[in-house]
Amino acid sequence: MLCISSTYEGTPLTLFEAMAAGKAIVSTSVDGCREVLADGETGLLVPPRDPARLAEGLIRVLDDGRLRERLGARAREASRRYDIRETVREMESVYDEVLREL
Repeated sequence: MLCISSTYEGTPLTLFEAMAAGKAIVSTSVDGCREVLADGETGLLVPPRDPARLAEGLIRVLDDGRLRERLGARAREASRRYDIRETVREMESVYDEVLREL
């Protein structure tokens, strides 16, 4: 499990690493994290600067093995869209299309 308790965040590399590793994630809903995670689907998002809600989210994931597994599996699945290899393939496809039109 990964917990991100930031009050401000870009898009942390650890978030992508945890997703690719299939870890359940509890994070504050700050920029970067809220753009990557879908609350209740690929992680749990809680308000920043709210330690009680962060603790509730952590306890919920720790106590519920099915939820932990589901969040981790969906996070791993979602991480594929951030895989550099997929991004390169998409860029190559765009270039191939442009070159065909020349």
